[in-house]
Amino acid sequence: MAEIRKVRRDEAKFDLLIPDQIPEIYTDGVFQTMIGVPNSKLVFFTVSGASTEEQMKDGVESRKAVLELSIPTAALLELAQSTLASVVTNKQALDDAFEQYKGVFDKISALAAKV
Repeated sequence: MAEIRKVRRDEAKFDLLIPDQIPEIYTDGVFQTMIGVPNSKLVFFTVSGASTEEQMKDGVESRKAVLELSIPTAALLELAQSTLASVVTNKQALDDAFEQYKGVFDKISALAAKV
């Protein structure tokens, strides 16, 4: 069921409609950033691994552009600022999660070494 979130802050007051389905696009990274005024563009990619014999021989991975995002530059800068603030706020939880995953990978590596 769609949901409406009411946001009431000094800097912004709005109602956000969140529909039942929102497209979700996974990316492995950003290929290109084009900063401009008033808008900027980001090109995102996914990794598909080496696809030709030559690529495998040379250790070259294949990447595919999956999304070109146009966004007002001011909104992009707000996103960067809020992302960094969130990392600082959640530093301990992130550290704990990294340690937990490192422990899992260490166990898998130890098992693989025995094979």
